[in-house]
Amino acid sequence: MKRIISDDRRQKIATKEYYDRYYLPEHSGYLTAARTDAETARMWQWVGHAPISVCDIACGNGRHLASFARRGVASGFGFDYSPPLVSAARKALKKYPKFLVAQRSFASWRPRRNMYELVYFLFSSLGHCLKNSDAQSLIRRVVAATVPGGSIVCDTDSIFRLQRYLRSHQAKGGDARRYRYDSRRRMLYSHEPFGKSIIMQQTRYYSKEELKRIFIRAGIRARNIAFYGGFDGSAYTKHSKRLIVVAKKG
Repeated sequence: MKRIISDDRRQKIATKEYYDRYYLPEHSGYLTAARTDAETARMWQWVGHAPISVCDIACGNGRHLASFARRGVASGFGFDYSPPLVSAARKALKKYPKFLVAQRSFASWRPRRNMYELVYFLFSSLGHCLKNSDAQSLIRRVVAATVPGGSIVCDTDSIFRLQRYLRSHQAKGGDARRYRYDSRRRMLYSHEPFGKSIIMQQTRYYSKEELKRIFIRAGIRARNIAFYGGFDGSAYTKHSKRLIVVAKKG
């Protein structure tokens, strides 16, 4: 969860405005077409066949939905909390009338049961669930929305990568006020300069063991849960940069 405070007036700007105005420019080097298509291809491989329908949670500008549409997926649905991102996604998908995008929050999303062959949420969007109960509620709805035999992909930052980064930041004499990590709550608090403003962020980090419990409580069998260290398909280890859950609904 992010908010921005102006250095000039110390004015608080709502979380939504960060995503409305700053999210895409800040991550332009990461949200490339080549990376998007590679991630889409890997998810397709994890599903094991051409999915008929997909659902993108926190879809942003619709880049993955558009990639799936170009690959011939019949229908898709995505939602995001930011109206400008929703507008951008709709524009990207205007050639694909069976791909719909709505403005929703995690809490307001109420999917129909057994709707999608693939449901995914990427780029650490689960970190906006600051409580385990919030994450559990979301995953229960994700599982409910997935057809029997369908797949779920959850991509998050690796807690080990975060720990390495914080140690490196400290060793290089970085500003100790910029990051604070609460290991008990697995919560990262950051104050990052952005132009003349400061981005104040809280991000919840989930361990492999926590995510496994959350998915099992949501109805996924343990044998149907796999973990990867990235979209390259590598095994998840303490050296991984990402923690990706791939779950099959029995």
